[in-house]
Amino acid sequence: MARWRREGRAGDVALLLPGTVGVAGAGLLAAASPQIGAGVAGLTLLGTLGWHELFILLAIAAQANRFRLHVSTLTIQPAHVILIPFAIRVLLLTRSDARPRWRWQEWLIITFLILQFGTSYFNSPNRQSSFLAAGLLTLGVIAYLVTYTSLCTRERLIFAAKALLVASMIGSAIAAMAVVAHYTLHTKFLMSTGYKVGTPVNGLAYEHDILGSFSASVALVFLILSRERNPIFTRRMCLFGFVLSVIPMLGSLSRGAWISFTFAFLLMFVFRRRFHQRPMRMGTVAFMVFGLAALGVAGFVVTSSSSSDIAGNSIVQQVGTLVHPQTSSTAVDRFSEWRIALDQFKLSPIFGLGTNSYGQRNLPPHVSQNAAATSPTGTKQAYLGNLYIRTLYDSGLTGLLLLLVFIIGVVWPGRDLRRSGGDLAPVAWAFVGGYLVLAVAFNFTDASFQVWPWLVLGVARVATVQATRQYWEIRAKRPPEVRRQFVARRNQPVILT
Repeated sequence: MARWRREGRAGDVALLLPGTVGVAGAGLLAAASPQIGAGVAGLTLLGTLGWHELFILLAIAAQANRFRLHVSTLTIQPAHVILIPFAIRVLLLTRSDARPRWRWQEWLIITFLILQFGTSYFNSPNRQSSFLAAGLLTLGVIAYLVTYTSLCTRERLIFAAKALLVASMIGSAIAAMAVVAHYTLHTKFLMSTGYKVGTPVNGLAYEHDILGSFSASVALVFLILSRERNPIFTRRMCLFGFVLSVIPMLGSLSRGAWISFTFAFLLMFVFRRRFHQRPMRMGTVAFMVFGLAALGVAGFVVTSSSSSDIAGNSIVQQVGTLVHPQTSSTAVDRFSEWRIALDQFKLSPIFGLGTNSYGQRNLPPHVSQNAAATSPTGTKQAYLGNLYIRTLYDSGLTGLLLLLVFIIGVVWPGRDLRRSGGDLAPVAWAFVGGYLVLAVAFNFTDASFQVWPWLVLGVARVATVQATRQYWEIRAKRPPEVRRQFVARRNQPVILT
């Protein structure tokens, strides 16, 4: 500990140079633009915070992604602002001997980013717009890389996992209170209006689909953690977090979130780990989930006085659209956009047509060219909500292959992780399952421009690496006779009686 403190005080000197430059830059820019000068001064102050404080702020800001900061022609999120001093601190103060090496997964996603800028330069109708979209994607990748780099110890990994889950619980609690207030006091605060099917909750998220997918992801993390002893939370706390996350997942009325949670839950249950302390049958979990849904619907029906906006009817109608998607206008619009994108993708199938360039060539559904010409901004851009179709459109088969190999390489549960009896293996397994929910939800709502999915992916990556290392350390400490007995039992033939 003394060594760490000595190195910390010595490393803090490295902040004097950028801090001095930041203060000087803030003074110069304040004369030309007070807003930019205040922003630079704010970044300088954030740079003086410690790693733990910055990561907490980053996790909370990544959850509260509905808020936007408008700087000149740019629209950025508070998480992007906090990410800059956090990345600088990680690069300057992380010891080289403790910093994990980037492996082929990290170089693969960097190659994917380079491809985004290259194809945007050559094929995009509006290079500036595509470069801005690729820049947002770059910030997300930077969040992943600095998370992977900074979580170089077991203590930091546990702290980061706790910070993400607590930040999500805060967001889920706020969304749950907004749902209760809406159906009891008929308020519209943090709710989405104008939908034909019910009134979904937005919470602190930019839209209700993002809230639903984020809540579903964290719900599965808590559920997996509750099955095993882990260094993050107790079982009661995990079950409480699971219940708290299910409420906004249901209240968001996001069909994609429901499908993603169900698919990932079944997959993680079938391919479960070999060592687990608290076996939980599928019937028990299914009863828990559907019981909570039934209680929520019953409570909303009783407390709601408006027959046209009853949560029970909303959820039933949303479930009906899962069976008959042609009854949903949003589903029809998505299918139409996917068909158009796949037709235009043939113009450049290898390297794509430019980052987020679909809206530069097409209008959203139900919008005519005359309406777009008379709009205040001059144009109304369409947007592909499916990450994988958008990647295929933006960067072709090359980009899609790079992205899929990267995701599979990070979240693939290796044999060592499934067999490990260490306490970090449940953490890795839980966050792998949580990101699997997001990976499936990307088919319905593309949240890759948000910071939160990249933070979850970074924690899953580090937890998997450290859990695998822990497995081999535990195995190496076994006496030779114990290892021989273990191998003998494993190779013993099974006799059926």
